[in-house]
Amino acid sequence: MTSESARAPGEERATLKSHILEQPPGTLRMSIVIPTLNERGNASELILKIESLFPEEPEIIIVDDGSSDGTLDSISALRQRFGRIHVIERGARYGIGSAVRDGIRFALDHTECDRIVTMDADWSHDPEELPTLIDSARDVDLVQGSRYTEGGTIVGWPPTRRLLSILGNGACRLLFHTGLREHTTFYRVFNRDCAKLIVANVEDDGYAWGVRSLVVALAAGFQAREVPIRFVERTNGNSKLGIREMAGWFFSIVRFLGQRQRRRL
Repeated sequence: MTSESARAPGEERATLKSHILEQPPGTLRMSIVIPTLNERGNASELILKIESLFPEEPEIIIVDDGSSDGTLDSISALRQRFGRIHVIERGARYGIGSAVRDGIRFALDHTECDRIVTMDADWSHDPEELPTLIDSARDVDLVQGSRYTEGGTIVGWPPTRRLLSILGNGACRLLFHTGLREHTTFYRVFNRDCAKLIVANVEDDGYAWGVRSLVVALAAGFQAREVPIRFVERTNGNSKLGIREMAGWFFSIVRFLGQRQRRRL
């Protein structure tokens, strides 16, 4: 398995437990997809933490959208120590949905993983919860880390943002009949078949990818499980979710709902 940097598909557009996971016979092989954009102070520390949690080194796939703060320099230094770190340099900001999709596609094409994890680089997704998420993925197709199932928590959000998130997730649950309480955080574990279906059928580039990928997987009959997580607002760096991204998410969801309704007519 090479650790050479890889270009993103479509190269023409851009170059819960705090313990080490015990690995029994038949352990699941992992690829972990981490999108980055100016995460120098976060990404390298996250990689070190992940490497400390798993005795068998996982494949870590960094999908970078043109960081200018030295993020890739800090990751390059770690690649001298850990041979299974791969870097997809996209050169510009194309959206978190497309970054996750490109990372998953790379994992499917270039690794022999059984499960693909997606998570944020900013420590809002606690890496110490990874062992629990992975263990929960042994008998289902998709595990969704959830702030809103029993046991899930959010730290550091003001009441207004919390309310908007609750309303948005509640609307997705009702409109798309998912049976899930969480749709909008990207802390997930997919098996290969589920990942292949999503990569082939979900084209959203922004945050709407999160909702549509769940809906498509569930509609195809894949089994999902929510696992409570502790979501912590970032303390280092700036959030990538601005007004433009929120508006794009809203209109993408409305368009998706309209497409589903037309297919039923």
